[in-house]
Amino acid sequence: MNGQPPDDSKELLNFIAATMEAVRERMVTKDDIRVLREQMTTKDDIEALRERTATKDDIEALRERMATKEDLETLREQMATKDDLFQVESRLGADIARLEVKLEAEAARLEDKIEVKTTIIRGDIEQVRVHLGVIDNTLSTRLDQMGADISRLRSALYLLAKDQPDVLRLLGREPLS
Repeated sequence: MNGQPPDDSKELLNFIAATMEAVRERMVTKDDIRVLREQMTTKDDIEALRERTATKDDIEALRERMATKEDLETLREQMATKDDLFQVESRLGADIARLEVKLEAEAARLEDKIEVKTTIIRGDIEQVRVHLGVIDNTLSTRLDQMGADISRLRSALYLLAKDQPDVLRLLGREPLS
């Protein structure tokens, strides 16, 4: 077929049929559109893809936040290791042991000092007790002596008052009858 309509009607019908067939082959059907839609990416699909993927800016921001090997080495140098902790613990243990020995020695020294002071205080108390005993004996002796003197004075006063009964009234006593 050369694209020109033929002169006779049979040929014309064949031409029309062939043209229709050619148009049909070039024509898009609804099924073709449905298949194309299934294969095609929509704006929503692109937006969803954009949400799931990283941009160059995202990658650069991530690079800026990432630690470098130098940062890790610096951190490693600053961090304590188990060995460091063990050494500190060992030194602390030794220091504590030395302090305990010093404290025990100081406690013993203080205990001895307290014992000496206690003994001195006991001696002082004993001396005070002895002095109080001496004072008690002295006072008892003097009181006994004063009692004897008062008794003698009373006897003398009664003898004197026998002749003058009014003297006993001055002392707050009734005359002897």
